[in-house]
Amino acid sequence: MAMESTGVFWISLYELLESEGFEALLVNAHHVKHVPGRKTDVSDAQWLQYLHSVGLLQGSFRPSEDICAIRSMGRHRESLVQSSSPCIQMMQKALTQMNLQLHNAISDITGASGMRILQAILDGERDPEYLESLCDKGIQAKPEVIMQSLEGNYRSELVFILGQNVTRYKNLQSLIGDCEKAVGRMIDAAPAKVNLADKPLPPATKRGSKRSASAPPCLPDLREKQYRMLGVDRTQVPGINTQTVQDFIGEVGPELSRFRSASAFSWWMTVCPHNEISGGKKLRSKTRKSNSRAAKALRLAAQSLAHSDEALGDF
Repeated sequence: MAMESTGVFWISLYELLESEGFEALLVNAHHVKHVPGRKTDVSDAQWLQYLHSVGLLQGSFRPSEDICAIRSMGRHRESLVQSSSPCIQMMQKALTQMNLQLHNAISDITGASGMRILQAILDGERDPEYLESLCDKGIQAKPEVIMQSLEGNYRSELVFILGQNVTRYKNLQSLIGDCEKAVGRMIDAAPAKVNLADKPLPPATKRGSKRSASAPPCLPDLREKQYRMLGVDRTQVPGINTQTVQDFIGEVGPELSRFRSASAFSWWMTVCPHNEISGGKKLRSKTRKSNSRAAKALRLAAQSLAHSDEALGDF
């Protein structure tokens, strides 16, 4: 049997059919939407049934149930990370309205130094010299510049708005941390491909150990969990970190055997040109639009190599 993957309505029925032993073919609705005269659900279903009976439909990739659970958690985590961005923008807006140019002296106000200063302001501290003393030694701005950026008009309503957004940001970071722990437990439950006693985890590369102070929380042993599940340490590849591996696992899983070739896998991720040729002439070759999280993770990894001295960075 065949069914269209429209929205999220198909998921519960698909999982029910799969649990009962039926082999359901998940079809991309884009492949048949241009057929004329199929404008109702009934006629569309009959048309899909006919196409499937003559073998003209291709099934979409869907990972196993345990990987789908990891994927759902990963996508939920991503939505929480995206929800954090408006909080940071509102915090910066409140500081600017109070003429506190802290973001000009500290590049990341949600880092360790920035959050200590914001919390001190919410606690009633107004002395620029004391607030400057809360900065880490790694801050490149001079102390005089930081103190000047902390001289402003601490209006009560703006401090209140700042406090609510700081609280909201901290709550979101706590929820993201809970997601990380839940994903860690799911990875622990997955079959292990390597015994750490026989083949221990390789040392972390310097490039893979860097992490922004404002980055979402991540389990300290997540790299070890991923290594045990995959059998290889993918963070040894330049540009790949634990979050890249996590997004890749959630979307594809530990195995790529479902794809017949590397070209088919690249086409599925929409990272290769979609050539349309007629009469020996190439009409267009634009990359297909897609929201693939696996492709997005790999693109970010590739972009991080722009200033790398590695061979991949030169390429």
